[in-house]
Amino acid sequence: GTAAHIDTGTQRLGVSSSSIRFKEDVEDLDSEDNWTKLRALKPRTFCWREEVATPGGLDYGNQIPEPGFIAEEVHEVAPDHVLYDAEGDPIVYREKSMLAMLVKAVQDIDNRLGALE
Repeated sequence: GTAAHIDTGTQRLGVSSSSIRFKEDVEDLDSEDNWTKLRALKPRTFCWREEVATPGGLDYGNQIPEPGFIAEEVHEVAPDHVLYDAEGDPIVYREKSMLAMLVKAVQDIDNRLGALE
């Protein structure tokens, strides 16, 4: 299936697909580059600012800190994993992209452990 999403840069509704039919230049992730990026990422917890939380339906005063990343920090180490607003500023990190990085890292670890057995 496909998932509908709103492009935060253009505010346009779009469709996201994982099918090879819509992709080109498919390559495996480079392990060393992937590890360099993962090591530099800074997992954080945060609460949303009131002007974002309230219109989004969150109870601003009773938020539970949320784990995640800061788009500007991801931009510094992995700009290819970030989407940008109309002014060119980082606005969101690409979660699917980050998931692929983590899966690649787990596969690398599994291969290294397998070699030790």
